[in-house]
Amino acid sequence: MERPKVVVDVSEVELLTINMFANLRAIGSRSVGVHDNKFANKTGSEIDFEGLLGEYAFCKQFNLFYDMMPIPRSGSYDCIYNGKRIDIKSTTYSTGVLIGPMKRNPDVDVFVLALLEFN
Repeated sequence: MERPKVVVDVSEVELLTINMFANLRAIGSRSVGVHDNKFANKTGSEIDFEGLLGEYAFCKQFNLFYDMMPIPRSGSYDCIYNGKRIDIKSTTYSTGVLIGPMKRNPDVDVFVLALLEFN
């Protein structure tokens, strides 16, 4: 089944802002004891950055409010689109491989996988 593909351009200023919020979220999470369950050979900040970038790009594409609050979150959704609670997952693998476990989440109606490509 062919999945719909959407390309979202993100400016350098947007990337810098997302990086800043990713670092704030990483610091906030670690300071309250959220364990960094890394499944990739990347730093926690890199993983947080990629996750936030996927969430931001989806919200930008569909003109949705993006909550960048740097507070720890777990078991929730990222945004609401067409009445559905959306959880956005991100990967840099072009094959769409998601590194890490997918947990059942009753707070989510739809999962979206963002494939990140950096120029």
